[in-house]
Amino acid sequence: MTTLKNVATEVAAAKSNVRAARSVTEPEPRDRAEEGPTEIARAAEAALKGSGYDALRRIACEFHEGKLTLRGRVATYYLKQVAQSALRELVDGHAAIARIDNQIEVYVLAPK
Repeated sequence: MTTLKNVATEVAAAKSNVRAARSVTEPEPRDRAEEGPTEIARAAEAALKGSGYDALRRIACEFHEGKLTLRGRVATYYLKQVAQSALRELVDGHAAIARIDNQIEVYVLAPK
């Protein structure tokens, strides 16, 4: 018979296992203030590559004096917006990034 006490014990054990797994798989948080322009640009490109949109894998990022610049070409304005949105967490978590300069070009395919 399952009792409330047994369920609580199982839940506590599961939470402990999750914490242990996270400590093994998640890297230690770094002090982002130590990151230079190259590391910030690489982190931005990694965020774009992890977005799930193949078109965003080809976007180049540069960081200089508080400005993160995005350059490349995509097929829709939606993808241009998605690229900027994909970087929101990085920007919000990094005091050095003051703004995003989205220079991504949208090319329109001619109808056949």
